[in-house]
Amino acid sequence: MTVLTSVTLKPAAAIALYPGCATVERRGRFRSTVPLLMLLGAKDDWTPPEHCLALTQGVKALEPGASITAINYPDSYHGFDGI
Repeated sequence: MTVLTSVTLKPAAAIALYPGCATVERRGRFRSTVPLLMLLGAKDDWTPPEHCLALTQGVKALEPGASITAINYPDSYHGFDGI
């Protein structure tokens, strides 16, 4: 009988709903090891989308093949998925 004592799992992708990107974007060192999809609300006043949009552009400029996508939904606020 084989017993597994340690297993390392790696997600295939990540989805972030209205993340706060301000700190990460300012540091300029974000790297994702899996494809990342960020879903943003254009009218979000808790975690404004501008930082995530800038982060996405910056990552793509430094790593042209990076799989990072930001979708900015017009007329959507923070918590749009709970409606």
